[in-house]
Amino acid sequence: LIFTQRLVQDGRLPFDVNEEIGLIWAVGFANELSFHQFFGGVSLNVLICVPGEGIINPEDAGFQISRLETPKMSVMEAHGNILTLAWGLLAPLAIGSALLRGLFIKAGYNKLWFQIHMFLNTTVFILTLIGFIMAFVALNKVDADHFEKTDETSHQLVGLIIMILVFIQVTNGIFRPHLPPAESENVEPRNDSSNGDDASPAKGEKSLIRKIWEPSHKILGVVLLALSWWQVTTGWDTFSTLYAEEDYTYRLWAMAGTICGIIVVGKVYQVAKTD
Repeated sequence: LIFTQRLVQDGRLPFDVNEEIGLIWAVGFANELSFHQFFGGVSLNVLICVPGEGIINPEDAGFQISRLETPKMSVMEAHGNILTLAWGLLAPLAIGSALLRGLFIKAGYNKLWFQIHMFLNTTVFILTLIGFIMAFVALNKVDADHFEKTDETSHQLVGLIIMILVFIQVTNGIFRPHLPPAESENVEPRNDSSNGDDASPAKGEKSLIRKIWEPSHKILGVVLLALSWWQVTTGWDTFSTLYAEEDYTYRLWAMAGTICGIIVVGKVYQVAKTD
């Protein structure tokens, strides 16, 4: 894209060659009238040629000040890598530990699957929070829109929704209703945050709230995973467009695909052994 402007032109303000010339730019992602997502400017000193004297300001000429108003690329790449790791590797592993808990129990590690599940989910929450803060601060530094609903801010809005839902999911997991105690225990229901009462089959009737909690916890987990995969995919696409860099979405699918494949094989093995 080449833009040409005369220093003096009818109907327009003239450029003062004795002062810095300010040039501004803006970029959006849609053709509708809206606030530009990224914008900035540069200052330009021109070469002045005086008859009999020649060029009088060769050292000062050229672009002097750059005010690039896009988030720093290294920060946004780190943001993408952190969330790709969280939702492409750790979250599927957390889900897999729950789906394959029968293998842990059969091997005598009744509590291990639950401890892995809790640890990985907590780590996903922490990494998601870190990634969220990184993006928020980076956009805030360039005065970009955060959560005002426009075509350009859908990624930010979905990120906010994911952040809220993952907080609810982790909190819901910590304060979940407990299973009834096993027959061998004639004491009050155990606090499974320390003992892992979800690690082994419980005896007795589950409470109504527990019956409601179990499917809702699973459904929210699936929704979160789907939203996050969409978010990471569109995020890397935006990163590639904005910075003219490689689209790193393949990192997500390489990790998620490998883990999902292992889970499927493990589940088939688990069912076969049960039969």
